[in-house]
Amino acid sequence: MKYFAKFILSITSILLDIHKATSEHKGRKKQKPNQMPHPANGWILLIPNITEGEDMSTSRRIKPENFVHVRDLQQANAALGEIAQLQRNIDIIEADMNDSIDRIKRASDAFAAPRRSRLEALANGLLAFAEFNKEILFDKKRGLELSFGTLGFRRSSEIKPKGRGTWAQVLDKIKELGVGEAIRIREDVNREALRNWSEERLGLLGISRVDKDVFWYELKTENLDGEGMNVSSLPFKHEGEKVTR
Repeated sequence: MKYFAKFILSITSILLDIHKATSEHKGRKKQKPNQMPHPANGWILLIPNITEGEDMSTSRRIKPENFVHVRDLQQANAALGEIAQLQRNIDIIEADMNDSIDRIKRASDAFAAPRRSRLEALANGLLAFAEFNKEILFDKKRGLELSFGTLGFRRSSEIKPKGRGTWAQVLDKIKELGVGEAIRIREDVNREALRNWSEERLGLLGISRVDKDVFWYELKTENLDGEGMNVSSLPFKHEGEKVTR
């Protein structure tokens, strides 16, 4: 009896899930495909998510994750003002960040320079030692393992012009002989050039021209009050601060 009751509960749960899924599917079918909810009604605005080369008519629509309701021109003007102020602050932050990066890079280069020089000298010393003792140390094996690493010789080859020839001369010779396989060329579609083609020429390539309205806005930063945020409040180190190494 106990197992029979569990069986009935399981069947009931499955039937409820099927009914719920069917109801949701019917609700989606009732919505008009071109219906665009309006922000003023308190709905969430749906925007097309179009990937490169995708037809707008078949693109799916997604809900924007970051969205502020703008209900009238007054709020639109306020949004433009806030965008202008935020952009000014971002420019200040990025400019100070770049200055800090330049200072840190200069300090790091100066700090690392003697170490790079010492590293190069040691590597050259190892090379000279190995070359001088090549017949003794590497007569039977190509590598010698030590406690801090391994040194030795490995067989390698490189391609280079003969004598005093240059790669430019080699390229001219390749073109003269017509051996295209020796030239590396990266091919890509010139979309800017295709913008000036007629519809007939585009059709030969399987391309269509799609006209669309692209939203834009222009900021009037001269109408902002003040000069933006204070640089001293930024989390970057400035001149005079001690750098810990």
